[in-house]
Amino acid sequence: MFSRADCFHAATPAILLLGDFNAHSSLWGCSKTDVRGKLVGDLLEHNLSLLNDGSYTYLHPATGSSSAIDLSMATPSLYLDFSWLVIAYGVAQKLMFVESWSVISLNITCLC
Repeated sequence: MFSRADCFHAATPAILLLGDFNAHSSLWGCSKTDVRGKLVGDLLEHNLSLLNDGSYTYLHPATGSSSAIDLSMATPSLYLDFSWLVIAYGVAQKLMFVESWSVISLNITCLC
């Protein structure tokens, strides 16, 4: 007889995880790996795949340095159904603050 736990572990959930992780790792094109990058890297070892294509997602307004801190991950069942692309970058000054932004396009390539 199966328990609820058995049913949970038998089914592979489809997960799409997106966010501004502010995590740096050579796994996604950063020049260094920090503590948050190591934690996200550990997540990738648990059946998640990175959708990022190596493009930077953040441009520091003062120094001009770039990094990839906005990440998109998916389980293998979804990985091939999406394409990932940074389509725009920008820097804007609001009051005394300068903020940097990027627009990331995540397109569904399969509606199976």
